[in-house]
Amino acid sequence: MNVNIITYCIYLPIIVFITVRIGWICYKNGELFLINLFEDIAIVKSINNLLLNRILSN
Repeated sequence: MNVNIITYCIYLPIIVFITVRIGWICYKNGELFLINLFEDIAIVKSINNLLLNRILSN
């Protein structure tokens, strides 16, 4: 088996996990920052969900 295939099989799950984990951390902690900026809970939740979906869709 080619070494590149083994490397990608190890690399891809790690990168997906890191991306999802960082996205979730930013989602949870970013809401407080957005509340300070916009002061409207409905807008903050919409923007926060949009950012989370954008991070996880990449």
